[in-house]
Amino acid sequence: MEQETYQFKVDADQEGTRIDQFLTISLEDRYSRSEIQKWIKEGLVTVDGDPVKERSRKLMAGQVIGAAKRIIPENTQEPVAMEFPVVYEDKHLAVIHKPAGIAVHPGPGDSSITMLHGILHRWPHLRGQGSRPGIVHRLDKPTEGLLLIGLNPDVQWKLSRQFQNREVDKRYVAYLLSTPSEMEGRLEFPLMRDRVDRRKRTVHPAGRDATTIYQVTDVYKTRKGRKLCRVEIELITGRTHQIRAHFAHIGCPVVGDDLYSRSAKEFSRFGLLLLAARLGFTHPALEKKWSLSFRNRIDSWSSPEKLHSIEVFALRSPQKGTETVPAIVEGQGHNDGLDCGSDRQRWPVWLFLQASTRPYTKLAKRLRKSSAGRATGGPEKKHL
Repeated sequence: MEQETYQFKVDADQEGTRIDQFLTISLEDRYSRSEIQKWIKEGLVTVDGDPVKERSRKLMAGQVIGAAKRIIPENTQEPVAMEFPVVYEDKHLAVIHKPAGIAVHPGPGDSSITMLHGILHRWPHLRGQGSRPGIVHRLDKPTEGLLLIGLNPDVQWKLSRQFQNREVDKRYVAYLLSTPSEMEGRLEFPLMRDRVDRRKRTVHPAGRDATTIYQVTDVYKTRKGRKLCRVEIELITGRTHQIRAHFAHIGCPVVGDDLYSRSAKEFSRFGLLLLAARLGFTHPALEKKWSLSFRNRIDSWSSPEKLHSIEVFALRSPQKGTETVPAIVEGQGHNDGLDCGSDRQRWPVWLFLQASTRPYTKLAKRLRKSSAGRATGGPEKKHL
């Protein structure tokens, strides 16, 4: 593979600019600053012919900056047949439902099957397009929800730039083991890798900025006095484990989080109750704002005003399937190829419980009898 090279001369008005900033601007944001910094670290950037290793080096007028694009080995993963719902697809991009318990792409020393293997099987033309073909962003392994796929290198790059520039609307739904002191708020805590447990992220002044906006929509009070809650979240930044680390930091870890919560074993059978529920972005080919969203099975089938306390324990159905996820796409005059699924009827939660979870049969009958007379309104306390 032929290596691309670039050369630029520093103008008088650019004197004093950091070399990584200079190259990012000179290359018209074609590559992120973090990617440019990798070039510098690997000795692929020169100043007047001499390799430079300091990404913060300040430049002087008249200097000649050379750069060689880092060669990334092509992905050698073999496609693996995998069933996953495709929420939306056209010739440019696709949005799929990533299930919980599977990584988006292989990590260092990880040879397990990932979503990338299934993506290469579903769209074989992506093979040979870099190390992570089609991958625009990622979700944590235990998180489920909407995952955006670029079906050609140009679209993949344009969508990735939207994420890097924080132009994508990312909304999540989560259930927390405790209720925050404020019903809505903004969490702004910098995050970095934990120095003791390298799997985790921790709040630290030296970390990278991270912002999470949340709103509590329901509160569930247990007989033991614990106040669980349902929150809707807007993710401003997209740091690794951001939602999980932020809420754990304020004493309200996500239900089922075995990494950030000591109470995870109580809810291990249900997995991490965190759902990537909505994506809003600009379609690169149509140049129009798009918004795709879906609700998981229990949220979709149950009217929010009639959800009972058992909802938090039945968020994810124990019956694993590959049915098409009910979805909504909001575009501007274009929704060709959208597969929204056929089941849009809202069922009462007691029917779901009676049909799929045998231990809850008696409780389901009680809920069925009382559901007709329940009041509607805002967040209310529910007793388990």
